[in-house]
Amino acid sequence: MNASRRNLLSAALAVLLLAGFLAALRARPAGLSSGINKANFDLIEEGMTQKDVEEIFGCPPGDYTNGQAVPWRCGLVVGMRQEFWIGYEGDIDVEFRKKDGTVVDKHFIETWIRPKPTWLDRIRGFFQ
Repeated sequence: MNASRRNLLSAALAVLLLAGFLAALRARPAGLSSGINKANFDLIEEGMTQKDVEEIFGCPPGDYTNGQAVPWRCGLVVGMRQEFWIGYEGDIDVEFRKKDGTVVDKHFIETWIRPKPTWLDRIRGFFQ
């Protein structure tokens, strides 16, 4: 194989790798957050345990948006414990009784996602 052909193949491979890397950066990591949605929220009933709720969502409480969600919180009632499931389709707050660990109340709001900074914003950030 001559040098020019080898260089061409190397360049093509580099372009493919770069394209794959950029696509992976832009992909939304749905994964665990895909079960955090309004339909599953509607399945939660008073008296369920946290384990029951985790089975509905398919994951434990947490932020599954890689920190892109703008959090919201409502006031906590004495004697209750709050857990949050945050996905791309919803930000869900479930309140559990401290005494027996069962669901008392629940809240759903559409997730607000922070806009990602552009490359220009990132470059400007280095100089500030």
